[in-house]
Amino acid sequence: MKVLCYTDGSDNTKGLLIAIDGNVDFSKCSLGEKNKWMDTLNDVLVKTFEVEANDNIEEVWEVSNALVHGQCGYLGDYEFYFEEVPMANNEKLYLDEENFPDANFRAALAEILDIDEDDEITEETIQRTDMLDVSHSRISNLNGIEHFTALTLLDCDNNQLTALDVSKNTALKYLSCSNNQLTALDVSKNTALTYLSCGYNQLTLLNVSGSTALTELHCGGNNLTSLDVSKNTALIQLSCDDNQLTALDVSKNTALKYLSCSNNQLTALDVSKNTALKYLYCDNNQLSSLDVSKDTALKVLHCQDNQLTILDVLRSVRLVRLQG
Repeated sequence: MKVLCYTDGSDNTKGLLIAIDGNVDFSKCSLGEKNKWMDTLNDVLVKTFEVEANDNIEEVWEVSNALVHGQCGYLGDYEFYFEEVPMANNEKLYLDEENFPDANFRAALAEILDIDEDDEITEETIQRTDMLDVSHSRISNLNGIEHFTALTLLDCDNNQLTALDVSKNTALKYLSCSNNQLTALDVSKNTALTYLSCGYNQLTLLNVSGSTALTELHCGGNNLTSLDVSKNTALIQLSCDDNQLTALDVSKNTALKYLSCSNNQLTALDVSKNTALKYLYCDNNQLSSLDVSKDTALKVLHCQDNQLTILDVLRSVRLVRLQG
């Protein structure tokens, strides 16, 4: 937090005038905001020095103008300056509209946490709440979720979300936000994720390169034209069907056991490195060839509605279902 102080150089005259929110960037304030802060500072300075309306007002204005721009200022023998001081983390969190704007989210939290609306959510409650299931709750705004920093599981499937910010929920391992109206999803801060389901939204981009612990990724039913899973070497299940993918490289995903990439625009698919693969669904693409000779563990293969003229499954001795 920034505080405005004054001094004449001796400790006995140093004092605090006004506390300023440390998030305010004075150099980039709009004119209205600058005027607001200058009016506040003028008021403080005028009262401090008992300046009459027409006496030294220009000096006061000059000092406050300098302070608004984050600089120090002088009035007579006094210097005014900002000082950073630690902010006490003693603000209470309440289950109210200010902290949780969505009424349906508040109602869901009240039931889960067994409290009433407008009750305090204690720090103890925050720390012990590691799972939240608010799926099918008609929620359109999940603002307030950032307070639950101990969350390892969040299920917000089947709501009306158009945005989701989980950047503060860095402990998340399981995130399911499918069947919403999300146009973007940033999981760059969620490096502990092992499970991510974000299917049937309106995503055009999905960057999971930082989520290297992922073992399951389900992102079908979006508008993705590309998907990079080269860093996700722990993946066991990958579902990316019903997108607009023209290419898919799974050569680094050697642990894959389940791959569904149906209903895309793939013209080639190399699964020669995926020798652990048991389930492969690649139907409704534009594949002209498919080599599964190395995939001897295959149990299910769906590859119909492509442009295949030859399909050799002689080495897939465990195959129990084939649609091709």
